[in-house]
Amino acid sequence: MVYNRFYLGIWLRVIFLTGTIFIFCWVLMNTSRFYTMLLLAGIILVQVWELVHYQNKTNLYLSRFLINLREQNLSFRLNLNQEGSSFRDLTNILTEIQAIVAKANLEKEKQFHYLNYVVSNLDVGVITFYSTGKVELCNETALKMLGYRSISQLRDLNSIYEGLGDFVLSLRGGQHALFRINQGNKVNNLSFRCGEFRIGTIDMKLVSFQDIHSELEEQELDSWQKLIRVLTHEIMNSITPVNTLAQALIRQLRTGNEIVDIKDIDQEMLAELITGLEMIEERGTGVLEFVEKFRSLTRMPLPQFIIIGIDEIIEKLLRLFRPELTGKDIKANYILLIKDLTILADEKLLFQSLINLLKNAMEAIGNRSDKEIIISAGINESNRTFISITDNGDGILADDMDKVFVPFFTTKENGSGIGLSFARQVMRLHKGSIHLESESEKGTTVYLMF
Repeated sequence: MVYNRFYLGIWLRVIFLTGTIFIFCWVLMNTSRFYTMLLLAGIILVQVWELVHYQNKTNLYLSRFLINLREQNLSFRLNLNQEGSSFRDLTNILTEIQAIVAKANLEKEKQFHYLNYVVSNLDVGVITFYSTGKVELCNETALKMLGYRSISQLRDLNSIYEGLGDFVLSLRGGQHALFRINQGNKVNNLSFRCGEFRIGTIDMKLVSFQDIHSELEEQELDSWQKLIRVLTHEIMNSITPVNTLAQALIRQLRTGNEIVDIKDIDQEMLAELITGLEMIEERGTGVLEFVEKFRSLTRMPLPQFIIIGIDEIIEKLLRLFRPELTGKDIKANYILLIKDLTILADEKLLFQSLINLLKNAMEAIGNRSDKEIIISAGINESNRTFISITDNGDGILADDMDKVFVPFFTTKENGSGIGLSFARQVMRLHKGSIHLESESEKGTTVYLMF
C-alpha cells in the first residue's frame, strides 16, 4: 500500500513535469513571450527539485531509521504524518518494525540475565573463552575456587597456579582431565570437562570444573575397605586351617603339660605328623604366592610405548589360544572395524592384559552348548580407539559389578582375582580406561579404551 502511494506520487510529479515541459516547448516555438517562458522555466526547475526531494526524502528517513537500529537507539521516533498519507503509512510500518526489534532485544536481554543467573548459581566453575585465550565468561563459583576477582586472559592463571592457564587452553572438545592445585595447606583436585562450539565464524570453548578431592578420598577409602576385606578373607582362609592343624599336631605331641617321649612315637603317628607339616608348608607356600601376586600388582613396570598394529596383536593372541579354544569347542570371532588400526602402547603389558581377559571370557562361558567369544576393535563415537572382548556366558551379578576390579576378588572357584585389576592398572598407565557391560544369562563385554 505504501509503495503504491509512493509510486503514484512519483508518476503524478513526472506527468506534471512532462506537461510543463511540453507547454514550455510550445510557447518557445510559437510565441515570443519572454516572461512566460522564464516563468515556465522556473516552474520546471521547481518541479524537478520537488521530484528529487520527494524521492530523497524517503531514502533519508529510511537511512536514519536503519542507522538508529544499527546503533540500538530504539527511542528514535519518525514523525512523517505531516508529509502526507503515504508517509503516514510508512511511519506506521517503520514503528511496527521498531517495536518488533525492541521486543526481540528485550527477550534477548531476559534470556541473557536468566542464563547469567543460572551460570552464576551453578555449583561447578564455568569458563568460556576464545582460541586466543581471551575469557568471555567466568562465573562466581570459578572465581571463588581459583581465588580470583576477575579473569580476562587464561594466561593470568599461570601467575598463581603454574601451568593451569596453558592446561585449560590445551583442552580439546569432549576431553576430561584432572589438575591438582595447592592453596596454602589445602590440596584441590580439579576435574575439568571441555566442550567446543562456534558462534558465527568464531570458535569458542566452554570448560566446566569442580573440586573432587573429597570424592576421591571417599572413593580411595572405599577401595581400601574392599581390598582389606578381600585380603582378610584370603589370609584367614589360609591361616585358619594352618592354626587348626598346628593345634592338632601339638595335642599329639603333648599329654597335658608333658611332651610325649620320642620312643612313644610310632610310624603311624610320625606319618600323621609329616602329613600335617606338609599341609602347613603347602598353605604357607600359598600365602607366599598370594603375597607375591599382591606385590606384582603394586610394582608395575614403566611402559615402553611403541606403535602397535591392533590386527597383529589380536591375531597373535588367537594363535596362542587356538589349541585351547578348539579343545574346549569355543568359537572365536575377530572383527576389525577399521583397517590398519594402530595404537601407542606397551606391547608386553597390553598383551598380558588381553591374555587375562580372554582367559576370563573362556572361563565365564562354562559348559554352554553354543560357546562363542567375539573380539572387536575400532573407533567409537567419541573418537577413541577400543578393543572389546565379548562372551556369551552367564554374565556378572549386579551386586558384584562394583567389586570385580578389586584385587583378588573372584566369583570363580579357582580364580586368582587379579586379571581385571591388572588390566585396569595397565590401562591407567596408558592414560586409558577399562569398563564392563554385563547382562544376566547373556554374557559380558570388556572394553579397553585408549
